[in-house]
Amino acid sequence: MSAKLNVTLLHGITPPTGTVVNNVDRTDSRPVKTFPSQAGISQPFQTKLITTTIMVKGKGYPSFAAVLSASTDTMTTGTAYLTGLTVEEGAEEMPDFTEEHVIYTNAA
Repeated sequence: MSAKLNVTLLHGITPPTGTVVNNVDRTDSRPVKTFPSQAGISQPFQTKLITTTIMVKGKGYPSFAAVLSASTDTMTTGTAYLTGLTVEEGAEEMPDFTEEHVIYTNAA
């Protein structure tokens, strides 16, 4: 069981059990690439891949027994992948944790 403290939107992420979520941030990235035209002029275009990064921060001891491992060559668009986790112990009773999720989607 996890709790949310003043957090109303998790962007489709399930918080780890045994934690209290304090903050959730979401950033979307769609890089712009350039290529030279026949006239030698750089032409910008946006890639079709959108990268969404979701950072979940809170307190507690995260338990990730339900996280499935995926092969590096079987990534599915629209699926959130846990790409980073840090737990920082301090003088407080519960440690701070930060987890990073990445979702790849295709633009229309």
